[in-house]
Amino acid sequence: MPDIRLLPTHTWETSYRHEQGDLVQLFYVPALACAVQYDRMTGYFTADALALAARGIEKLIANGGKMRLLVGCTLGPDEVQAIKEGYDLRQKVEDHLLNEPLTPPNPEARHGLEALAWMIGHERMEVKVAIPVGADGQPIAAVGIYHEKVGIITDAEGNRISFIGSINETRGGWINNRECFHVHCSWEGGREEKHVLDGVKAFDQFWHDQANSVKVLDVPEAVKQRLLEFLPEDDGFATPPAAGEQQGTAAGAGAHVREVVTELTEERSRLLPDELRRLAWTYLRYAAQMENGVRVGEVTSAIRPWPHQVRAFKRLMDSWPCQMLIADEVGLGKTITAGLLIRQAWISQLAKRILLLVPKAVMRQWQDELYEKFNLNVPLYDGQKLIWKQTHGWQGPSERKVERDTWHQESFVIASSHLMRRRDRAKDLLQAADWDLLVADEAHHARRKSPGTAQEGGPNNLLRLLQELRPKCRSLLLLTATPMQVHPVELWDLLKLLGLPKRWAESKEAFLRYFTTAAGNPSHAEMEFLTRMFRETEAEYGAVREDDVARIADGLSSLGCRKILKALHDSSGIPLKRLTADQRKAALQVLRRFSPIRHRMSRYTRNLLREYHKRGLIHTPIATRAVRDVAVEMTKAERELYDAVEDYISTTYNNAAAEKRSAVGFVMTIYRRRLASSFYALQSTLNQRLAGMQGGQVQVVDEDVSQDEQRDEVMDTDEAETLSREALVAEERESIQGLLKLIAKVGANTKAQRLVTELETAWADGYDSAIVFTQYTDTMDWLRGYLAEQMPGQPLACFSGRGGEVRDLAGQWQPCTKEQIKQRLREGKIKILLCTDAAAEGLNFQVCGVLVNYDLPWNPMKVEQRIGRIDRIGQKYPTIRIINLAYKDTVEADIYFALGERINLFEGIVGKLQPILSRLPKQFEQTVLTERGARDAARERLLADVDQAAEEDTGGLDIDEVAKEALEMPTLPAPSLTLEDIERVMNRDDLRPPQVEWRVLDNGSYAFSMPGMPEAIRVTTRAEIFDDHFESHEFFGPGNRIYETLVREMSDGGLETSPAGSDGEASSSPASRKIEWVPESCSHVPVRTFNEFLAAAEQAGIRPVRG
Repeated sequence: MPDIRLLPTHTWETSYRHEQGDLVQLFYVPALACAVQYDRMTGYFTADALALAARGIEKLIANGGKMRLLVGCTLGPDEVQAIKEGYDLRQKVEDHLLNEPLTPPNPEARHGLEALAWMIGHERMEVKVAIPVGADGQPIAAVGIYHEKVGIITDAEGNRISFIGSINETRGGWINNRECFHVHCSWEGGREEKHVLDGVKAFDQFWHDQANSVKVLDVPEAVKQRLLEFLPEDDGFATPPAAGEQQGTAAGAGAHVREVVTELTEERSRLLPDELRRLAWTYLRYAAQMENGVRVGEVTSAIRPWPHQVRAFKRLMDSWPCQMLIADEVGLGKTITAGLLIRQAWISQLAKRILLLVPKAVMRQWQDELYEKFNLNVPLYDGQKLIWKQTHGWQGPSERKVERDTWHQESFVIASSHLMRRRDRAKDLLQAADWDLLVADEAHHARRKSPGTAQEGGPNNLLRLLQELRPKCRSLLLLTATPMQVHPVELWDLLKLLGLPKRWAESKEAFLRYFTTAAGNPSHAEMEFLTRMFRETEAEYGAVREDDVARIADGLSSLGCRKILKALHDSSGIPLKRLTADQRKAALQVLRRFSPIRHRMSRYTRNLLREYHKRGLIHTPIATRAVRDVAVEMTKAERELYDAVEDYISTTYNNAAAEKRSAVGFVMTIYRRRLASSFYALQSTLNQRLAGMQGGQVQVVDEDVSQDEQRDEVMDTDEAETLSREALVAEERESIQGLLKLIAKVGANTKAQRLVTELETAWADGYDSAIVFTQYTDTMDWLRGYLAEQMPGQPLACFSGRGGEVRDLAGQWQPCTKEQIKQRLREGKIKILLCTDAAAEGLNFQVCGVLVNYDLPWNPMKVEQRIGRIDRIGQKYPTIRIINLAYKDTVEADIYFALGERINLFEGIVGKLQPILSRLPKQFEQTVLTERGARDAARERLLADVDQAAEEDTGGLDIDEVAKEALEMPTLPAPSLTLEDIERVMNRDDLRPPQVEWRVLDNGSYAFSMPGMPEAIRVTTRAEIFDDHFESHEFFGPGNRIYETLVREMSDGGLETSPAGSDGEASSSPASRKIEWVPESCSHVPVRTFNEFLAAAEQAGIRPVRG
């Protein structure tokens, strides 16, 4: 054996980077010149990676040393599935490795492969392969298993050095040595020795198949024979050419050598197409995880959010994991704000498990919104199966049957809050793995029983469920426009779910006292209580700044602001007593505005957005509302019918047995609400009741469910059907038949006639289209026939639970898609659109300036939601006309029109008025069930209650004031990836995957196909095209399942974060470990955009690093 140097005789740097020079000569050659044993891990079985692992190996050979090489083998999804179906793992691994290309890219790489082959052939090297496996020990599909590559070198006396770092195992890495690694020396003791021993232990665990993350096998014999093909023909081993020398050139031919080296260097500065393509797709895969990746979800979605939504979204992302109540006024886009967060959290892998709990009636609307606006196809869980939205490019079944104890294993799912609140279902959900993000829509349904009354009780089922789920979700997002239905304690319950400072959370009394006191003229003792609570708020969320005070206290000097803050911070109370009257008022304003509500609730109102417009922060003005209350005079026949129905309702209810009154009362209110909508709607339900009396099926549609949200548990259709069946015994067939005869005698319909008059007036006043809302599909069906007769030539359409329908030239109603409805409205091809309430969720009609409430739901928030469909940012009319139709001398006309006079109802909802509005559904029910003799008095009492409620104080808590946001807009970085970047990748032959068909169809639309697809599908990367044509296109971008499949196939997965653990805990957040792309040049400044990435990759190379 030759005289071998020892490792301690050389001075080793603590780390090596490619900028220092040729790392082969600086590190590998001198290190392996001392080696008798070399252990090495490499991530891929490719010519590049194997050749890189062999750098400097001729010195090890000269020493008579040995080597152990552990090579990653990353199986594809099809291979993994085949193994699950019984195929032999070893055979699949062999097949996979034999299919890997081993063509060396240059002479240096060939020499490396020859060296490996020589060592294998002379039994100086052992090779094993490592296959990534999941927690169950079964192979998983991945791309690369080692991000940090490990090597351990041992000399003749047992001294060791270990090196670990980010090593580029690609052709670019071989040519340019683009790598950085740290070196540790065992003989230096302490932490250095421990680093080395840890590396030795890690390698041995892998080598002996003791690691949980991989399965290690001996290299298959066929693969070994393939490597031996590189063995030199004479079985000898040659030393590679020295730098700057070329075999066959004269020693003195320096000029020629320099020319060859120059040509080689220039050639080396370019990446091979395959390498550039893989790096580009790796960039696409991880763009949302870059430092400026926070906007990728937004700019690659189909929506363009308004400033208040962007501000709310940034606030949520900045506080991730976030705990927030989104309480924007109806129609201002809470779903958009939530969707922005959901999308960004999902595509950036901040959240790997997301649960949406939403009312049953809006599950489908949520699924549609997430797909149409955010390119996320999220399954619904209906209690028995998971149901995906069947989109343009969907292949295979769209439903999958699941068990009650397994549905929640789906990583992203929408479930009914009505279903999950049941105790048996809640128990199943509470046993699920933790969630990274839980979103609860209509969160005001989670409330305590009888809040704010002497009968106040504990939490209802939904509130209890959320309380129990809270420890199992890292981020919680609550959505409701009405967080305070009847009493401030409801808001406290919701905020407590999100987390409050100790004193605020311990006592609802302290919470209520704080706002009541701060709204008045508190004593010094009360001020001390307020400041104690204020200081605890600051300790939890951060100090209030002087400029915060100046912003809300107009005219106060800088000195005055500092004086106020000093008084609020001083626990002695003395500076408080020295405040002037004006300073004291300003201090109380600060106390009201800077409570925990400010940090746990985001609320925007139209008045606040008008301030945005006034300040120039948004350029589109907010429309004003012109409300017209129209009391329709009834004909004699109509009045006779109305009186007869109301008498039947009150008599049947009051004659019912006590135990049946709840059920009978519910059915009677259905009759009364349908009567107020249309006589046809009442006729339809009465006929169904007759069929039920004769043994037919009793069904209740969502439209008939009680609108009283003050009930301890919000009613669902299951409860409604139970009540409906129970009430049958209290009704008589003859009475119902008598009512049906009266309906047949009515003749002309005065409300429908008035509708025609109002529409014609609107056309004359310059409006070009209108939306007519009703609660009932039956009313819509009757009304569309009536309008077709009375307004011939007016283009009609309707939208209900059946979807869209348009009337053709032959007078027939033809189905049409939602996107066609929207497009026809924009193009002026629909003059009148009839809609039901539930179907209109998610439809926004800024092009319409007139909205008609053909009936008035007993819950006024339903009316406000209707108005919100046209009263949106971007409304083309400066004044929108709201027409409320109701029959004169009915409870609807009396109450709603009185509220219009007293509190300007429907001209703009104010948070403090919510308790008044929340009481109305129950008060309507009580009034219509009253006997004829007492009915007028009941109406008068209801009006008096409304007057009194309008004067009542809500405990000093005005949610619009306490949650008022600053008007400044946040500064956002340029996005790391845009839709234009994705389209450019697909349009470049050197970046587009070679196996993909990508063919231009129209401007912005492409035919797309990849292996395994039965036919090409239409895709787009243009948000505006998808927005108009989502039913005929796939949106090719982050979140789309086809795009994500391709990204995973084409990219390097070595930067992937760990998935959620098998122990039931949610995944750890990678937010603190952002991806950076560092150019392989003298500059260490990470790239920020795809343009910068391409420039760096095409010039000098680039590498990703997870911080």
